[in-house]
Amino acid sequence: DLPGKSDEVIVLTAHYDSTSLSQGAYDNMSGSAGLLALAEHFKDRKLRCGLRFVWCGSEERGLLGAKAYVAQHEEELKNVVLNINLDMIGCIMGKFIACCTAEERLVHYIEYLASIEGFGIKARQGVYSSDSTLFAGKGVPALSFARSAPQNTATIHNSYDTAAVMSGEQMEKDIAFIVAFTERMANAQ
Repeated sequence: DLPGKSDEVIVLTAHYDSTSLSQGAYDNMSGSAGLLALAEHFKDRKLRCGLRFVWCGSEERGLLGAKAYVAQHEEELKNVVLNINLDMIGCIMGKFIACCTAEERLVHYIEYLASIEGFGIKARQGVYSSDSTLFAGKGVPALSFARSAPQNTATIHNSYDTAAVMSGEQMEKDIAFIVAFTERMANAQ
């Protein structure tokens, strides 16, 4: 936890498990590494909202880690103003997306910020099947950032999910955008 100036908290999540057929570099070592990079970036910054970093297990088996987290921290969720989930970033293919289970204004804000930052993204309102779903189910605005590839080229849940599909340069760009977004949200009134 990184405390903020207020009692409000943004919970950042990523899952660290994969499937038995996969090495899990893309799904989801990338999200876990992204979460570490965010923690490193924000560790010495004082923001209005606190930041809590949560690595979830058993996402691939039914969101079990996030389900356990929200059940065990239900009373604390009243202070959680946003959940930002990282699930598959930094891949050499695919487009960057943000799926928001929140007000449509957040979708527009993400697209506006992306245009200011010169970062390509497609944001939409909906449900993204990942750890963010459990936070949204408890009334916390939630979103997932991901780099998604077309169905026939996706390298998840199979033996092609290796470090070979990852791009250090793309990972840095994806993380830089998530940092910019998180900083704005954490300092927002």
